[in-house]
Amino acid sequence: MIGSTPQVLMMITVLLVDDDDSLPLLLQHAIKRCGLPIKLHSVGDGEEAVEYLVHDGATEFPSLVLLDLKMPRMNGFEVLKWKQTQPHLEGLPVVVWSSSAMEEDKGRALHLGATSYFVKPMETSGFMELLKALEESVQSPGAIS
Repeated sequence: MIGSTPQVLMMITVLLVDDDDSLPLLLQHAIKRCGLPIKLHSVGDGEEAVEYLVHDGATEFPSLVLLDLKMPRMNGFEVLKWKQTQPHLEGLPVVVWSSSAMEEDKGRALHLGATSYFVKPMETSGFMELLKALEESVQSPGAIS
């Protein structure tokens, strides 16, 4: 359209917290295929997520956290409980994505402050759908369902 201002998309920094070593590569592939402005950082468990989110300035602060529930050392529920005690993290969206489709897990995660809950996709198209929803949520806060 003549005279319209092009929409400028801001870069979204996502912290992926998951013990599956193959997921960062799969997500990077989906990000590239979608052409989304997403910068992905990943850690392997909840303890590493806490270290990252303490944010001493050495790491880039995320726009959003993508959190698995079932991990060794410190699981996703424990990360959500910890986040509730951290005033500097208020307003940071945490999207849980888990292999669990159990309503009990979803309800508990949402009760502990997760912004939303997704069951992990098993194919690239599912990852791309998730990433588009994440991008929309950061560009328009409150849009994740």
